[in-house]
Amino acid sequence: MTRSQATLALLVCLATGVVTAAQNKTAPAKPPKDAAADINTARADATHAVFETTEGTWMSVDVSPDGTTLVFDVLGDLYTVPVAGGTATPLTRGPAYDGKTAMTPFEALRASTREAAQKIGFLPDIGTVETGKLADLVVFDADPLADIHNSVKIRWVVKNGELFDAATLTRRWPSEHPLPRMFWQEAP
Repeated sequence: MTRSQATLALLVCLATGVVTAAQNKTAPAKPPKDAAADINTARADATHAVFETTEGTWMSVDVSPDGTTLVFDVLGDLYTVPVAGGTATPLTRGPAYDGKTAMTPFEALRASTREAAQKIGFLPDIGTVETGKLADLVVFDADPLADIHNSVKIRWVVKNGELFDAATLTRRWPSEHPLPRMFWQEAP
């Protein structure tokens, strides 16, 4: 067998082995279905509650252009009712409507910081992180813009130029100092 024939035989064996190995591989497993992707399907741990109410708070109410119908919202669903009174008729209902938030996470964070400071007239001093402003702020363990529920995952608190551990409120900077025991806490 010549050197070129041996090389050809080796290439054929390798190619056959690669093809055989590739044919023996199983298809990649499909990722599990994301339960949150189908908003109209109830979660497995969901609890179904039925109730009736004759009043509500924090509701948006509007009157139709012809003045005969009220439109209002309760728990994320829209209803109509004649101005003269009667039974409310649902316009929207179900998880697709109930799960819709009124603000994006960015809008919620902006409303609770910059916009709040502006409403009380203190925007020149607080509400944003800028040179010359008071900088009381929190540092999160997770991104609240990805999920607004991450806004409760606070790692650090900066107040009056001091750094505190959020879990224990131990001052970490400029010097280490544990939170003093409060009057309502039990003695050790």
